[in-house]
Amino acid sequence: MFQLRVLERHCTDAEQARRIAESRNVVIEALHDLESLLLTLYPPALEEQGLGPALEVYVQEFSRTAQIHIETDLEILPERLCSTVEIGLFRVAQDALEAICQHPMISWVQLLLRLRVGAIALIIQDDGPGFTLDELSGWNFVRMRRRAESLGADCSFSTSPEGSRIEIVVPLEFKASDSDKDLDR
Repeated sequence: MFQLRVLERHCTDAEQARRIAESRNVVIEALHDLESLLLTLYPPALEEQGLGPALEVYVQEFSRTAQIHIETDLEILPERLCSTVEIGLFRVAQDALEAICQHPMISWVQLLLRLRVGAIALIIQDDGPGFTLDELSGWNFVRMRRRAESLGADCSFSTSPEGSRIEIVVPLEFKASDSDKDLDR
């Protein structure tokens, strides 16, 4: 950026100066996009405050961008989950919201985080027309299933004309292992 700015200031040819300025603007946009992507992949709230606050921040931004009403009801956890579980559940929530918001007929989504005896549950439900078999075999659902399996979680999808429900239940005794490193992808 600095070198482009120096070139732009010292350029005597107006056409070249315009092209340099355009190049600088492209770089600025790319840097903003990269920053946004990094915040989506590794939100500071997830590392600093845990799953609940990170989901709140993500859902708020996603709701604004997707222009869909998303309610959150996130139970306050007595302690932090292991980072593998937090990242895995965060990624499932991202995948679920992306899949759900593909339907233009959805006007309401609810994301719940519940502490159960020996487990933590992430539930995402909507008022849409339900998912087709093709959608349930699509990439977002495959990723959700794989993430859930890598956490030792139960993963269920239910769908009807009145809406859909995605539920991931992770046992709290889950221990991170070397094979779980692919959750970040």
